[in-house]
Amino acid sequence: MCAISSIKNNTEIKLYYDRKVKEGKNKKIIINAIRNKILHRIYACVRDQRMYEYKQVA
Repeated sequence: MCAISSIKNNTEIKLYYDRKVKEGKNKKIIINAIRNKILHRIYACVRDQRMYEYKQVA
């Protein structure tokens, strides 16, 4: 659910999703890749003991 919510609310993830759909990728595979991106970001924050800093993409 987090990946689907990110597609709707996060500009960077939305652009990534749209680009992959245009490339002809399967939507379930794209959502799985987004889940992986989110997990990597969470792990980096825990590893570095810092809060996530959201940067708006134009």
